[in-house]
Amino acid sequence: MRKFNPVILLISCFLIACSSSDEKTNQSNEPKIDFLESGKEISAVAQTELLKNVKNALEKEGPVYAIEFCNIHAESIADSISKNFDVQIQRLSLKNRNPQNAPTAKEDKLLLNDYLEKLNEGRAITDTLIRLNDIASYYRPIIISAETCLKCHGQPGEEINTETMIALNKLYPDDRATNYRMGELRGMWKITFSGKSN
Repeated sequence: MRKFNPVILLISCFLIACSSSDEKTNQSNEPKIDFLESGKEISAVAQTELLKNVKNALEKEGPVYAIEFCNIHAESIADSISKNFDVQIQRLSLKNRNPQNAPTAKEDKLLLNDYLEKLNEGRAITDTLIRLNDIASYYRPIIISAETCLKCHGQPGEEINTETMIALNKLYPDDRATNYRMGELRGMWKITFSGKSN
């Protein structure tokens, strides 16, 4: 039977222990991402930038021009911020204007319906963080909180005038994003941190 050299065995154990210790040290030195705080920051930037541009368009030439502006530039604004923060930014809604903003993932639909149910029951809704495998997704509800929003998302014939409805029907033939009231759920921001889950 082959005999083990106790010195070699001791050195081997020491090397294994050092390797394990170094690995733990390297892992602990890796920067941790606070997805909730990062999501809040990024969604706030996206919301502010979009609302600023829509407000400027409304003040410049009114609701019709604002609708045309959103049709052309809304997605590119989100894409620009996505690249800046190295994340994926989406605006999702059960009553979407742009079909690309319809939720497709099961968890997105469930969360939107949960937000809607809570609001209808008078309960508060808050930001949400969901982790699946190595993907972290941050969600922030979007509430109709300004009267100017209703010029394009309110009641046809009331807040939305005829000229604006004609523009909506032309640019968004499958539009579902009208008949909102103040305080209702417009949708939610989704910030996806792919491959960054701690």
